Amino acid sequence: MREKIYLDYTREELDAQYINVKTDADEATRLRLVTHSADVAEHFAAARDLSYGDNPKDRFDIYRAEGGPAPVIIFAHGGQWQRGSTTASSGWAEAALAHGISFVAGTYPMLPEVRIPDMVDHFTALVRHVRAHADELGVDPSRICIAGHSSGGHLAASTLVRLANEGDLGRGHLRHDDQRQLRHASADA
Repeated sequence: MREKIYLDYTREELDAQYINVKTDADEATRLRLVTHSADVAEHFAAARDLSYGDNPKDRFDIYRAEGGPAPVIIFAHGGQWQRGSTTASSGWAEAALAHGISFVAGTYPMLPEVRIPDMVDHFTALVRHVRAHADELGVDPSRICIAGHSSGGHLAASTLVRLANEGDLGRGHLRHDDQRQLRHASADA
């Protein structure tokens, strides 16, 4: 008998709960998305596999909107914190470009190599890198959107919280202390 490690689950049974591609239809959808993202990356990326940190997995692709410096979406891919790549999120770049918005598809070290807080460190470093190199990337550092899909959405939200807590939401944005003062001022009115 295999050991139950949580409630009535063995390690294998618990791990299976985290696999979200279980049917042929799910796999077909995933393959369509992967194929579309790869096509977008091939046809629209201005530069691929750029480095933003010391770890070899600190990489990003840039999709530049015409007429920059343009607003930019910095995007964290999904993959249950365990898998994914810059190409995995490239499909969203096409829509951003159609609206005059640049797109950065980032990746980072993942589980089990690092812990989730470490992943937030890496994604935060990507945001700061894009902001620091905005001129050469052709993006507007005062118009940055941080977003992600699934586990990447979690990393994006965690990065925003970290930046806010550190008073580092960037030039032209309200800092955490300013937001608190604004709330107090509106409550007093």
